[in-house]
Amino acid sequence: MGVPSAQAGNCFIDALQYTLPRSGLRGSISYKLSLMYPDDPEAGRVLRPARELTYPDPRAMDFDPNASLRLALQPAR
Repeated sequence: MGVPSAQAGNCFIDALQYTLPRSGLRGSISYKLSLMYPDDPEAGRVLRPARELTYPDPRAMDFDPNASLRLALQPAR
């Protein structure tokens, strides 16, 4: 129950910021691949909980600060 713990071990890092001169639009592009687990791609994935919290969950409980605990204690569907 919760949200993913952190960024995946295998991920793109380091971003190049840019601004288009005529339109002024800004953005970024990742240009470096970091492989913490080069021989085990599965280990490099984000660890996800069995029940991931999403915005509708606390909203349905009127933003109760204990919403995650209440959801964890609900019977499985």
